[in-house]
Order: sequence, then structure tokens, then C-alpha cells
Amino acid sequence: MLERINQGYKIIDSEAYRTDDTGREEQIVLGRMETRLGMMFVTWESIKHPYSVGNRRYDYFWGHYFDDEREAHADYHRRLLEKYE
Repeated sequence: MLERINQGYKIIDSEAYRTDDTGREEQIVLGRMETRLGMMFVTWESIKHPYSVGNRRYDYFWGHYFDDEREAHADYHRRLLEKYE
């Protein structure tokens, strides 16, 4: 599997789901980036381009940014639960 990186954040976890309105596959992703100030984390919603070519296969949006890993993981799981409600 290819390593996914967005805005310097390595995607360390993701889970796909299908939307009811379009049936399109989307994802919630969790990313991590090491900085000189320590680790930073982010959760995004993500859509895979159906006709993607090369490295630019995903769009990432509605990011939530954290400097605490536990808060980032909690947000990741909370966002997933919202998609399944």
C-alpha cells in the first residue's frame, strides 16, 4: 500500500463509508506529522477521485487539528460514529 501524505501529515488510519445521498465512497482519515515542537495530528474527511491519475488521488477537507494524540483519536472515532448514525 502506498504511503499517503497530505500537507505534511502522514495518513496513519482511515475508514471508508458510503454516503446515502450520492452513494459515493468517502473516508475519515487520521494523520500525524512530526515537527520541531513535537507531534501534530489531524482528522479529515476525504474523497477519492474516481478518475485520479498519479499521486493526487484524494481531496481532504474539514480538518480538525490537535497536538494531543488521544484527542485526535477520539475525534477520529467520533467523526466515524457520526457517519454511521
